[in-house]
Amino acid sequence: MTKRLVAKLLTVAMIGSAFVGMTGTSVMAEGKPYEGVTLSVWGASTEINDTTLAIMEAATEELGMEFEIEINPGGSDGDNILKTKLAADEVPDLVNWNSGSKFLSVNPEKYFLDLTDEPMTEKFDDAFKSVVSVD
Repeated sequence: MTKRLVAKLLTVAMIGSAFVGMTGTSVMAEGKPYEGVTLSVWGASTEINDTTLAIMEAATEELGMEFEIEINPGGSDGDNILKTKLAADEVPDLVNWNSGSKFLSVNPEKYFLDLTDEPMTEKFDDAFKSVVSVD
């Protein structure tokens, strides 16, 4: 459950600026709350860029978690790899994926966490929410 909670927080962080604002303040007075947690991250090199890596570095420094990054090859090869991982129940903790019809093609109701009730989603643009939402 801890990985899922962290995954929720970091998923939001990677698609918005919610986490960036947190990195400047101490989350806990003592220790790092996610020390020893390693999250798997899957995405294309366009998403796993210098900014994303800086956010992950700040998360490691501030919160303690580590990241295992897998760069997807993009295109239909990347589509097939992700669909295979999902079918084999080898879902990465964090997935950088397309919105709209591509998002729907990977059965998000089954494989992705519902962030609807997370307060951070209030900061998301309604147009964005409409293309990354199911039902």
